[in-house]
Order: sequence, then structure tokens, then C-alpha cells
Amino acid sequence: MKRMKKVFAVLLTLAMVLGMSITTFAAGEGTIQVNNLHENAQIQIVQIIKPDTEAKTGWTFTDLAGKEFLAAMQVAFAGASDQDIIAGLIKLQTPDAIFPNNVDITPVDISTSQYETALAAVSSYPAAVTATGTSYTYTITDTENGAGVYAVKGTDTEEFVYSPMAAYISFATYDATTGKPSALGTGTINAKKTTKKTEKTAKEETAGVDKTVEYEIKSTVPYISQNVAEPVYKIVDTLTGANYLNLTAIDPANVYGDEVTEAGTFKVKVTIQGQEAVMMDAAFETDKDGKNTFTLDLSEIVADRANANKSVTVEYGVKVKEVIVNNKAVSQSSHKDGSVVAGKPGEEDVYTAAVQISKTGEQNAKLNDAEFVLYYTDAEGTKQYATVKENEYKTEEPYNYVVTGWTDDLKKAGHIKTSTVNGVDGTAIIKGVDDDNSYFFKEVVAPDGYSLNEQDAGICEWSGEAADKKASASMTDTKLSSLPSTGGIGTTIFHHRRLPDHDRSSRIILRKPQKVCKIVKTAT
Repeated sequence: MKRMKKVFAVLLTLAMVLGMSITTFAAGEGTIQVNNLHENAQIQIVQIIKPDTEAKTGWTFTDLAGKEFLAAMQVAFAGASDQDIIAGLIKLQTPDAIFPNNVDITPVDISTSQYETALAAVSSYPAAVTATGTSYTYTITDTENGAGVYAVKGTDTEEFVYSPMAAYISFATYDATTGKPSALGTGTINAKKTTKKTEKTAKEETAGVDKTVEYEIKSTVPYISQNVAEPVYKIVDTLTGANYLNLTAIDPANVYGDEVTEAGTFKVKVTIQGQEAVMMDAAFETDKDGKNTFTLDLSEIVADRANANKSVTVEYGVKVKEVIVNNKAVSQSSHKDGSVVAGKPGEEDVYTAAVQISKTGEQNAKLNDAEFVLYYTDAEGTKQYATVKENEYKTEEPYNYVVTGWTDDLKKAGHIKTSTVNGVDGTAIIKGVDDDNSYFFKEVVAPDGYSLNEQDAGICEWSGEAADKKASASMTDTKLSSLPSTGGIGTTIFHHRRLPDHDRSSRIILRKPQKVCKIVKTAT
């Protein structure tokens, strides 16, 4: 114990680096508290250095786990004694540490990377314990032999990769007569981890063509070994079915400008935990598969190791252009050997909804060849008409028209014709609408032999999940009156939509009022 007293002040710093503990003192038992864990992380703790009054430093490596650590160190320092390596660990943390003159020790020059590698070589851990929250406390009851260094291993197969950790437990008090410790200190570790998965969410599950949708990426600034001189941390985002939008302001709300379609940079919003949100440049390009991508370089943030484990939130907007929007994000960061590795991507789909029109005549006859335009009324009270393109109906694409955009000019609206769809006559299904809107079908061409219905048909209640959300409308036409031929123009006049004002009183086109359903948006 006398030898241990001589180096006691030096050994208080044995915790060193890599998330090692800050030691405080408590009576009796010692504890190691591991903080900054992901919920349900698996924790394993084993002692690798313990007290030894006969050793030159007053410390020695434990059997099994300690010997595994020592063996890894001796690969790097062939011929070095266990005491030289323990002394080297002390010097790693406290370069100006001075050992007593009568102690024959030659500390080896250990780097952070070598220390990290040796910790990773430890395998003789006890069974893992599951942390119930974001911290875990380990209790040490052996006050006589419990001081020293403990290797701590964290495992989380889903979200994070934990860097090797170590905790130092000191003597709090010891019996001056016997030289035996009577109480241990406590140690606290802030776990350093690298994000394995990037979280990706959209603020809406369903949105129509030409609507702006905001996305959010959540990541964690990884801990990158000090041994990596130029650490890399990037977020790469890939988008199909939509175009990115340039962010023009973030206060008090995000404001978006033009669509991004040419290679270059555009602005996104970035918030680092504990810091003000800022607008940063993201590099845009179209990849070899024709997908839109941006790369956000956060290497300057990860270079400041004080940012490790802080949350990162990236916000940006896109404009929907197709019936399904797929968005995928992945983080890339430096490994301890300097290589750049990708984590597990986060992915989110946004779907457009569909509307269906069913056209019938008298006695519920299903009518093909009726033509409609689809519209909704915007916040300014202006009718917005759909432009459309035809689509071949199939199981994986159960619609025969797709919205391509919107116009306030009725003459530019796309015509939607009822036909036989999936074996059902008098039907048209249009994909690409937003379930936040109330839509109406306006008949512009009636089937041969039927009158044009001037009352627009509104959609009924939305049904289905986001991927197959749908609402329907129906309209019934009446037949034109059949008059005996008198050699005149016959029934030709009754095909006109409107008659001159002076003839309106003699019209005999019959119209059955159309049911307009109350619009109810169902929860998803």
C-alpha cells in the first residue's frame, strides 16, 4: 500500500480518454453510471486493471479481460512489460505525470487509437444487461479489490454503434493501519456513439401533385476518434417523384422558393442541439439513375468533438410531381481507421390520393364516353382544374388517369372520359390528388343520346390508408326526348348544352339533381 500512496495522485487520472469516467467520492460501494445511451442498449462491464501492492505502479491487469487488453497492447509494444503499459496509460492522459524516482518504469508512448484498439479486443465480458432508459448504473461491492479500470461495452443493433469505453474507480478512503481500502469512488461515463440509422419523416402522409411537402431528417453527430485528422460527416438524401425547393427564410416559419432542377447548391434548415437553427448549403445533383439527390456536409461540426452525440435536425421542402414520392436519407461518417462508412438509411414515402367518377343513366345503366373535368376551389376562391394524362390500369396502378398539374383556365383542363375500367363500365379513376381538398367533377361532354348534366358531382368520404386513399362521386344523366320525325331537324336541337335565351322556355331536357356528398377526411 505504501507504493500505492506514492503514485496515488497520478493514478487518479488513469481514466484517460474515450468517454472514461469523471470520478467522485462516495462511502462504501463504488458505482459506474453510463449516460447518453439509447433506450434498451445492451451494457457489459468488466474490470481490466485492479490494485496490486506488490506491483511497481501499485496496479496490475486482471485475469482474462485484463490479459486480453494487455495482449493487444503488446502487439503494438513488443517487449514492453505490463507495468510499462500501465504507466503509458497514465501518461496518455497526463503527459507531465511524474513517477517516484525509486520506481523502475519506462512508460510506452500509447496513442488514443492504440488504446481504443486494445479496449475493443476485450471479449471476456459477463452477460449483457439491458438499460431500461438512457442511463445504466453498475455497482461495485468489493471495496478491497474494486478500484481500477473497467472496460465498458455498449451494443445497440438497431440504432447506434458505441465506441469502446472505460471507467476509472478510485479509492475514496482506506485504513491507514492495514492499508486496505474502506470505500470506493464513483465514475460517470457519457457514452460516445455513432448513428447507425438516420430517421426520416414527412409532415404529411398524403399530398397531391404540385403540393409542397416538408421533410425532416434526424441524426446524431457521431463520435469520431481523435486519431482521425480530417473527420467526415455527411447526410446524403435521395428523392424521386418530387423536386426539392430552395429555402428562402426560416423565421418565423420555413418559406420556400423555386424548384431545384439544375446542379448547384440550395438552402436547407439545420438545427444542432443547443444551437440556433441556420440555413446551410446542400449540394444538388441528379444521379446516374436520374434521381434527385443532395449532400449536406457537416464535417466542420463533427470536427469539434464537443458536438459528439448532439442531435441534428435537417428540414427541407419538396414539390410533389408524381403519384408516389420516395425519399431516402443516409449518414456517412469516418470510421476509426479513417475510411468513410454509411449508416442505415431512413426512408419515407408520401402518396397521392385518388378520386373516382361513376356515370349512370336511366335504370342505372352505366355510361361510357362521358367527359369530365376535375376541380377544387383554393383558399382564394379560385377554381383549380386538373391537367391529366392517361394511364393503363393494372393491379399495381389501379387508376386510368394521372394528375400532371393544375390550372385556373377551364379551357386548359384535361378531359377525363368514362370507360370500362377493371371490368366496370362508366368509370374513371384519377390518381394524384390531395385528401385535404374537396373535389368536384364537371361534365363537359355527355354520352350520345343523353343530356349534359349541369350540376357538378362532389366526392364522398375518403377511405383507405395513405397508399390507397380514395373517394368517389357519381352522376346520372337523363336521355334526350325522342320525338316522331316530322322531316324537320328532329332531336338534334336537344344535344345543345344551352339554347338561345328566347328558346329556353321550350327546353325539354330533363336533369336529375345530383347528390353532393359531405366531405369527411378520415384519420390515418
